[in-house]
Amino acid sequence: MFDNEEALSNGLALYLKAEVIKEQILSPDYESPEDLDLYLDDVINTYKGALIYDRMDKNRYNILLLLYDVKLALTAKGADYYTVANYDVAYQYYNAATEINEVEIKFPRIARPDTSTIYTAAVVARLAEKDELAMEKFEQVVDLEYYRQDAYDQLIQLYKKNKFDVKARKLEIRKNKMFPPEQN
Repeated sequence: MFDNEEALSNGLALYLKAEVIKEQILSPDYESPEDLDLYLDDVINTYKGALIYDRMDKNRYNILLLLYDVKLALTAKGADYYTVANYDVAYQYYNAATEINEVEIKFPRIARPDTSTIYTAAVVARLAEKDELAMEKFEQVVDLEYYRQDAYDQLIQLYKKNKFDVKARKLEIRKNKMFPPEQN
């Protein structure tokens, strides 16, 4: 129903699809689809499209409410997979929550990045041994001055592990300014 060309640029159709996705992902019968990447891309693109094609912001508030619920659901799914040490799938869900947050930032009610979601995606990416992705997410939270010393510590460790010694040293200096050693 939503796969035809007209539905992809119809604000009302995308709003309805966003409602269906929310109900689907919040259902107690929800199971991760076989092609999780494709599904999560569809979720993100649906919310982005619903907001882009919402003429005169007619449904913006309701779309954003759906988006917040979906972001929380994606984070919860990530936590479920994290708990059973399936870090690759956990990362996919946390990363999708981060991308949904980026949509939220572009179409804000309140414009601010969700640092705790980005931080969690970084931690899970590190556990999944996706060092490059983990460094990217940790760099985001450090740039946002997220007040967690361990975010700096983990990024420093990743830099050292991946032979970015200059970056590691510069970040240690920055960390020591934000968290002076005498405070520890």
